[in-house]
Amino acid sequence: MKVVENTPERLVLEHRPYLLGGFTWFMGMVAFVTGVLGLETEGWERLFITLLGVGVMVAAAVFFPFVRITLYRKAQLVERRRAHIDKARVLTIPFADLSRVRQEANWSDGARLTRLVLELKDGRLVPLETGYSSRDLDPIETEVMSWLTEPAKP
Repeated sequence: MKVVENTPERLVLEHRPYLLGGFTWFMGMVAFVTGVLGLETEGWERLFITLLGVGVMVAAAVFFPFVRITLYRKAQLVERRRAHIDKARVLTIPFADLSRVRQEANWSDGARLTRLVLELKDGRLVPLETGYSSRDLDPIETEVMSWLTEPAKP
């Protein structure tokens, strides 16, 4: 996740999983093409490899969307846009419902993985990223919270 635009009027964050999403798409296409062309496969193996490739590409489309979070000061809204291959899904949250932006942690095999979430006043968490990572999100969290707390300029 990175900050794309930071102005007094709006703050734009983007999460684009090029590496993992691109690798998943590539592996799905390789399996699909291998199955369709029958390279090194025959019979039921060919059908299995083809369906495996389709399944991996569907998983890539579902689990690795591009996410853009835009905070509008004038409208007092946060907009999360998740762009999947078929369509974009937009979630709009008023600033009045927003409690804070924080990191959500997940411990796996002794490693701490985090992602940014919007914490709402009713206790719900809205993830800003599609998955957890080991990147340092403190600078982005600090920048978003300082943007939210600074007074609006006339």
